[in-house]
Amino acid sequence: LGIAHGGFLFSLADFALALAANTDERSAVSASSSINYIAPCPAGSEVIAEARAVFADQKTALFDVRIFGDSPDEPYAVFQARAVFKRAR
Repeated sequence: LGIAHGGFLFSLADFALALAANTDERSAVSASSSINYIAPCPAGSEVIAEARAVFADQKTALFDVRIFGDSPDEPYAVFQARAVFKRAR
């Protein structure tokens, strides 16, 4: 087909979530996630996964992760997840 496997894009987004959610003394784990594939990602393309928290409190946070190539305005996929914070590391 000449496109990246959706499972690869999901794994990349999940890893970006883990990096973004574990930036302080708390440990975070994913409690739920979903992905919407917007456009085909050409096989062999360089991709960027950009994660940002859209909500956070002491126990949980919601994140959006965009996976894109040349332009963040033209994503290949949008991943959304809820992370739960566990005890301090």
